[in-house]
Amino acid sequence: MTTEQRTKKAEQLRIAAQIIETGCEWEFISYEGIWVCAGVTDNPVQRVELQSLIRVKPTPAWKLPDPPEGRKWHREDWTQEMLPDGWRPLLYGEIPQGGDEGFDGSAWKTDWVAIGEPLVNDGNTYSLHRTRRPLPQPVISIPEGYRELSDDEKDGRWIEGAKWRTESGKWDCICTRDEKFGCFAADKQHIIVPLPKPRVPLEPGDVPPGSVVRSKSHSKALWTLIVCVNRDGFAYSNRHGEIVSIGWSDALEILEIKRPTDTEWQPCSKPAP
Repeated sequence: MTTEQRTKKAEQLRIAAQIIETGCEWEFISYEGIWVCAGVTDNPVQRVELQSLIRVKPTPAWKLPDPPEGRKWHREDWTQEMLPDGWRPLLYGEIPQGGDEGFDGSAWKTDWVAIGEPLVNDGNTYSLHRTRRPLPQPVISIPEGYRELSDDEKDGRWIEGAKWRTESGKWDCICTRDEKFGCFAADKQHIIVPLPKPRVPLEPGDVPPGSVVRSKSHSKALWTLIVCVNRDGFAYSNRHGEIVSIGWSDALEILEIKRPTDTEWQPCSKPAP
């Protein structure tokens, strides 16, 4: 064995001794020439005797944790020493609170924090601020045309058109065999449902012959037949037997309609196109 070989083996045995003494994770070079994590039955001294290189498993370089989705830290130039276990940077726009600390250039101080003023600057234009508080709950963005169900509304029923929020933050739904989309309103989930479409007044083509109307405020009142329809509205007989004309917009507010094909009374309106 050459002097170089003896020196290299001695270095490897010192590494093996360190591994045995500290119980740290370690790796060895495989026959394919790649570093492999050692298993619980592997022996570092045996690996050295087999002329397989060993090493203490390298510690990954420290990286600033990612902020919550859609947010950013108020500054990015942090080091590992600045954030001991339990500490995190304040988010951009987050409001400092009591107990938070600011760096004055030489030390961390609680009186270096402007409590109640949101951190709205980033880069090097604002001092470093850290806290032990949990991250604020993420603001959930609701797509246009939807609303989120309250907890009282989540009764497990199937709701057509509803969507739930996945762990990745996306909104998803189920397609049934009859090609209807929706989901079950399960508890402990964020569920959104489509907002009702705006309704607009009826038009002459929406009122076929034989249609009848009644007052929305007196739903038990007798119905009356629509006797005339034109572009401005229609005419019907009121409870006094008088023929009354009403515009389409006014009918939307005060009347219900039942066409020959309807089984139930309907609003005197229709969904906006």
